[in-house]
Amino acid sequence: MASTLSPADLAFASIFPPTTYTTPTPEATPQLGTLPSGETFGGPAQNHETYTEADVENISFSIVWSRATRWLSLSGAGPDLSRQGREMSGEVSDACLWLMGQPDGPQKLCDWYINEMQRHFEEHVQGRLIRDWKDEITCTSAEAALRLALDILQISLQYYIGPLRQVLSMAVDADEESDGDSVELPFIKAFHALALHSFPRQRLAATVQYILLSGLKRAMQPDRVDNLSGAQGVSLRSIAQPLVSVYEILGQMQETGLGDDFGTRAFVHAMKGFIDAFIASLPLKVDWPGRLTVVPKLREWVTKCFVPILERGLDELCSTVETSLSPEQISHWQTSALDGLGRARLTCLFEYVKLWDHSKGAIMDIKEYLREGHGRRQYLAETFCQQMDRRILHAGATTAEILSFYLNVIHVFRFIDPKGVLLDRVARPVRLYLREREDTVKIVAASFLADVDEAGNPLKSDADICGEIATAFAGPYDDGAEQANQRLDWDDMEWTPDPIDAGPEYSRSRSEDVVSYVLGLFNQEDFIKELKNILGEHLLTVKTTYYDKEIRLIELLKNRFGQNELQACEVMLKDMLDSKRINSTIRVTPPGAPTGGRPPQMHASILSSHFWPELREDAFILHPDISLLQAGYAAQFERIKKMRRLKWLPALGQVTVHIALEDREVEASVHTWQASVIAAFEGPEAEWDVSRLRERLRMDEELVRNGIAFWVGQRVLAETAAGSGVFAVVERLPSSAGAASAQDAAAAAASAQA
Repeated sequence: MASTLSPADLAFASIFPPTTYTTPTPEATPQLGTLPSGETFGGPAQNHETYTEADVENISFSIVWSRATRWLSLSGAGPDLSRQGREMSGEVSDACLWLMGQPDGPQKLCDWYINEMQRHFEEHVQGRLIRDWKDEITCTSAEAALRLALDILQISLQYYIGPLRQVLSMAVDADEESDGDSVELPFIKAFHALALHSFPRQRLAATVQYILLSGLKRAMQPDRVDNLSGAQGVSLRSIAQPLVSVYEILGQMQETGLGDDFGTRAFVHAMKGFIDAFIASLPLKVDWPGRLTVVPKLREWVTKCFVPILERGLDELCSTVETSLSPEQISHWQTSALDGLGRARLTCLFEYVKLWDHSKGAIMDIKEYLREGHGRRQYLAETFCQQMDRRILHAGATTAEILSFYLNVIHVFRFIDPKGVLLDRVARPVRLYLREREDTVKIVAASFLADVDEAGNPLKSDADICGEIATAFAGPYDDGAEQANQRLDWDDMEWTPDPIDAGPEYSRSRSEDVVSYVLGLFNQEDFIKELKNILGEHLLTVKTTYYDKEIRLIELLKNRFGQNELQACEVMLKDMLDSKRINSTIRVTPPGAPTGGRPPQMHASILSSHFWPELREDAFILHPDISLLQAGYAAQFERIKKMRRLKWLPALGQVTVHIALEDREVEASVHTWQASVIAAFEGPEAEWDVSRLRERLRMDEELVRNGIAFWVGQRVLAETAAGSGVFAVVERLPSSAGAASAQDAAAAAASAQA
């Protein structure tokens, strides 16, 4: 009757199969049957039952099996793994030879021996093997711990497999067609599985990867790495010796059961780390002097150095088949190496953008990185936006610095992606942040009007000026490209739609002119309003008879915003040009002016008040000579311009003052109120304080204090006594005019401003 098992029994048996072999079968007296009822032991043998041929075979098999398994048994073997006195006798040899001749004899014997090996391994070997692996393995002891474990496994395997091979060799000798390897292979697999599962898997994997990577890195030491830029190229000769230990460990791992899939994964992870180590090494540093990409060097290294090492390592892990990577696999590793290089470069992308174009080599590496693989463009945009948000888009950075960086972003990403899609993505947060800053429009407008040298560099450094914008504006401007972006050309037969991943402001990123990007930051109305204020202040202070830069700016803005929007700016510029022509016609000399030397002259800026921004209208008493010049100028102007009168704005004027003192002469270009303040000291009263000067000049107190502070700084005025608030002219400087005098002047200037 067949027995049945419950589902629970079947599930348990699928995981823990029943053990069919335990200890060797003892050599017992064969079972010859039973005595019939009523007969005494030792009676006549003629009544014994007859034995069949099967009974005889079973008895013979039991005897032979007992002899063979007793010789193979590991019950008496201790932890020292010694087999002294275990030579095979003739009876054992005959028994083994007979078993090997049976159809299933070798397989049954191997199955029994696997169970015997597992029992002995768990009792005597496993504890010694994992003793050092119960706790974390330190870096300094990692290699020693692994080599000790491999040595124990090697000795154990040789101890276990030696007798089995001796028995299995009899089957090969008896039958040339018998394959001992097919019987031995399950035993080796069983030992390998037992060895691998004895260790903490993750700890073993991390340790092996660290040891392999350390050995690979030793091959990357500067004294062993060939110069990749030389004619000799890449060679394994200089790094072969440090790799011997790596190959030796891989071979031991494969032999002892730590190879196959586990060892291959560990080795491949180590090789990926090897790529990262080479990327960080000297040959693949950014090419700052030559500004060239290092990607060709990386591809050459992968082909001539990395691939041979990988193939040799995989050969050690799979000794039966020679490993040779296909062109597709080599291409995959080259792509993986380029991915590592690109990601390494992206970690420093902010610095590369800031240092453009000295960092062109690194940017070329990133450009090559973007050519292959999917998702890299998105990763680049996200990474760079995070870097900008952390490094520059905050209150600690000045607006001029952000604008300068923004221009570098434009240059770099137009180089990386000429279509402008990436530029649209990464520039969007910068544009939004700059629009939130109150002084952005002011700095941009002032930068457009800044003076530059012949090389296009700003003549002076100012926190309210972005030098890069001033330099860009001084260069050529392509208004045709800008106009093309503002309208659709129906006659363009090469028109293509925007890329599928283009953003909403993509059209603004298609211009070839940097100035257009800057102008695209602002709302038109706000920019023109601020430009009007900046231009008005600039025209009243600039000392030039030509306005080429100002005319160019207005024409540029007219192309973008339209002519009507710039009408006020055009009128302001026209006023300055007309004033220049009128000043060449009107010549005014005050009565009593000396005929020799440099008589006072006057040049007026005649403004159309309706078009100019709100101007200062502070009134105060001017120097008499200035008042006479104003009266004479107005009279001649009224004769030239019928029915038109002038309204003077004295606070906007500038005066060149020449002061003759006892020991020196001082000449300075100052505001009119500063000239009025120093002129008050010409009279009989040589000492003045702020309140009396304010009444005397009918001037706002703020202007009085500003005028006194200026002349104190020029060391023309000084307090009569410290803290008195009364000032007088310094006709002679002290003979010991040094640091103390400068400190006194600074203190007096601060007192005047208070």
